[in-house]
Amino acid sequence: MSRWVIPITGAVFAIAVLFWLYRDLDMPAFFQALAAAKPAWLILLAGTVLLEQLIRGWKWRQILFDVKPVSSLRLFGAILAGYGVATLIPLGISPLVRSWLIARLEDMRLACVLVTAAIERFLDGIVFALIAGLVALVGTIPAMEGNVRNGLAIAGALNLLLFGGLMGLLFRGRVPLSRDGSRASRLVDWLAGKAGSRFDGVRDAICEGIVWPRARWRQIGAISASVATKAVSATHFFGRGSPSGWFSAFGTIWCSWFLPVSRW
Repeated sequence: MSRWVIPITGAVFAIAVLFWLYRDLDMPAFFQALAAAKPAWLILLAGTVLLEQLIRGWKWRQILFDVKPVSSLRLFGAILAGYGVATLIPLGISPLVRSWLIARLEDMRLACVLVTAAIERFLDGIVFALIAGLVALVGTIPAMEGNVRNGLAIAGALNLLLFGGLMGLLFRGRVPLSRDGSRASRLVDWLAGKAGSRFDGVRDAICEGIVWPRARWRQIGAISASVATKAVSATHFFGRGSPSGWFSAFGTIWCSWFLPVSRW
């Protein structure tokens, strides 16, 4: 009974919260717009959204593989669950939720899995920065008010500095964290001691999670998958019939991805 009652109760609660969140939505206008939409494009949109998350799950598998090989489908499900919770609680907790699920299902430490999720996010930020720089240099940008090209270049540069710096800081900190007498290890051990016995060994778990694929083809695969997710995201605008769809796509990726991650 407990195996089914808890998920069903959670699903009912989630549906109720969704209805409460969208209680001010003009439902007649929504259904009217939905009825006027082309079913083929709606199906394609849903398929590409799921495909993007499936690629993200495969990318996460490449980063996590040397710690523990986890099925891409299981990681895909955890990512969707994280986004589902983030819809109800919009506080950027999706990485924490999906890491907790994988840690619980695979009998791993949460801190270890969470660090691999952070590396996956940082990689996305670096790839996005490079794409933004490429678009600013050679892309055809529609004429509009303001210097969009310079703005895109500056945004890409800031993104590269932020996520490249975080990635470098994380991997440079792995050596001090592995030494018992270093300042970083003493600080983490002190914080873990203040947090309680549940955080015993958290420093070792963090060090275990600071990992990059050893196999060259997995390294290439992780980077290629990050590029692929951005390309799939851009296809969401194909159905709009706008000649500036690709430019709009990169702008929307910036708003929907960079801002939540920067909060997290």
